[in-house]
Amino acid sequence: MDLLPTVLSAVAASVAAVFAGVNLYLSGRREHVKWARDALVETFRAFLDASFQSKDAVKAAVRLSWSGGDPGRLAELRREAVAVEHEMRRLQTRLRLLTSSEVVASAHALRSAVAEYVAVLDAIDPVSAETDRELRRRLWTLREAFIAAAKGTLAL
Repeated sequence: MDLLPTVLSAVAASVAAVFAGVNLYLSGRREHVKWARDALVETFRAFLDASFQSKDAVKAAVRLSWSGGDPGRLAELRREAVAVEHEMRRLQTRLRLLTSSEVVASAHALRSAVAEYVAVLDAIDPVSAETDRELRRRLWTLREAFIAAAKGTLAL
């Protein structure tokens, strides 16, 4: 009779240990998923911010070129736009590791359009107002496609 409480106690302790192990496993898994999601959101945010920064630098340089602005300031804005586009390329590599091919494709399209917009600063003649508007409109459309793909990945 004294054996039954001892056996029941041992079984209860074993069951508690199994539940504790399962809980640790599930907690670790949740933490990993949370980390991956946070890393992905941060990469999406940084990529979008970079697309805006580069566009803003080019836009300022284009407008400055229309008024025959300071060549030193134009060169500075061009360097800024190129550096930010290179940052987008670095972030695009991270996206390849963390997300779907659809998001990667939309990121590539957006970065390529940013690079195309940056390239207008290398043209001999200043870009026309109509061409500038069209390039920025294209950036907006591609940025919206990237946001939609990112939201789809995050199930938002």
